[in-house]
Amino acid sequence: RAIDVEHYALALRLDPALRRVDGTARVRFWTVEGAAAVDYVELDLDGLEARRVVDRAGRALVFRQDAGVLAITLATPLASGEFEELAIEYGGTPVRGLWFADEEDGAPTQVFTQGECEDARGWFPCVDDPSDRATFELAVDVPRAWTTLSSGMRTDRVERGERAVERWRMDFPHPPYLDTLVAGEFTTKTGA
Repeated sequence: RAIDVEHYALALRLDPALRRVDGTARVRFWTVEGAAAVDYVELDLDGLEARRVVDRAGRALVFRQDAGVLAITLATPLASGEFEELAIEYGGTPVRGLWFADEEDGAPTQVFTQGECEDARGWFPCVDDPSDRATFELAVDVPRAWTTLSSGMRTDRVERGERAVERWRMDFPHPPYLDTLVAGEFTTKTGA
């Protein structure tokens, strides 16, 4: 690939009753040194629908989705060593990578991801290759009774009505399959 992803930032909303995930993925990347001008990028996204893609200038970009690949045409070509950040709105019912489980009264009470080695593409758009390493942050909107776990460190929890948003951040570059989300009705214990 002609790009190297530096950072993924996900803002997701889980709807357990519908077994659905909706959100926005921000993908910041550089063009590989020595590469020819890049006028389009390909990200892996399988089973979820991209609805809108914009660049860092807020320009809506043309894209197409086919066979697990999201091909995005850039507004202007990037020269070798230049960076861009894309915001991709997407959603749907995952068919791989993210699983709704442990039903109670017909609704799942847990969600978990399993991305190794190339199933991260089932819950967010990415370069789903173990050799491509990037930092990661996640803001996940869940039912208020739920607790979340993710890669890195939890930085915040804000409760509003029947929902809660928890934020996680991992500043060490790592492959997408290590990006993790576990959420559900768990008992939390702290201490030594």
